[in-house]
Amino acid sequence: LALYAQANWAFAEDWRLVAGLRGEEVRYDYDNDAPTDDVGRFRRVADRVDEFSALTPRLGVVWTPGADHTLWLNLARGARPPQITDLYSLQTTQVPGEQGVETLDSVELGWRGALGAASFEIALYHMDKSDTSFRSADGFTVTDGRTRHQGVEISAFVPLTDEWEIAGWLTYARHTYRFSDPSTRAGESISAGDDVDSAPRWLWNARAIWRPHDALEAELEWVHMGEYFTNAANTRAYPGHDLFNLRADWRVSEAVSLNAAIRNLTNTDYAERADFAFGADRYFPGEDRAVTIGVRARR
Repeated sequence: LALYAQANWAFAEDWRLVAGLRGEEVRYDYDNDAPTDDVGRFRRVADRVDEFSALTPRLGVVWTPGADHTLWLNLARGARPPQITDLYSLQTTQVPGEQGVETLDSVELGWRGALGAASFEIALYHMDKSDTSFRSADGFTVTDGRTRHQGVEISAFVPLTDEWEIAGWLTYARHTYRFSDPSTRAGESISAGDDVDSAPRWLWNARAIWRPHDALEAELEWVHMGEYFTNAANTRAYPGHDLFNLRADWRVSEAVSLNAAIRNLTNTDYAERADFAFGADRYFPGEDRAVTIGVRARR
């Protein structure tokens, strides 16, 4: 059961206050018809009922000093009750009912605006996540995980000439642990202050768009993924990668259009995902250079 209420108040010229409150109640009625004995490393949980409540407020202030600019400050809390697997898929050293409601407290400061034909958006944020449940490298469900997320996000669109424009976004963020959790597996012990594994600090996407006339458009895209650690102890890392993609679209007539794309233009070796498992680095290879050509026809 969930209820939500929101109010908007224009308390001064160009100023607006937004307040919201959400309440949620979740009940799990777990019925186990199997024996409740421990089997190997795993615990079969007996019948039980678990109830969780969450109250999540939101408060925001919006200032619009002109038609082309908006600035805002948001304070908010998010919440998520435990998942069924977190509650009832346990090992013998764990006790049912340890999990609580995961919360995310955030502060965001943003500015959206336009300068002539160009537009931009900037947002700074700080988030603290608490009571996170996750499966550790040792196979245990950790019930009191805490992380911090701080960063900046920027997006922009800039027309250069009648034919050329550039657009893109960039984010820099630190995702760090706020707790320590030792592990029997090498390289998987969590220490407060270390980066969350598989979380790059830098990400960006930039596009140069050429539109010589209404029927033809071509785009060169640059996709960057920064370095990130692949294990919890921050001793192994993936160096990141840069990919370039080329796309074109030509409207031959009102009924027919052609499109073509070259993905991974420079045929770069990269990993869609990298991690450290079973004592070794693992890489899930990305796509080699690929060319596609298509035709769209309409009646």
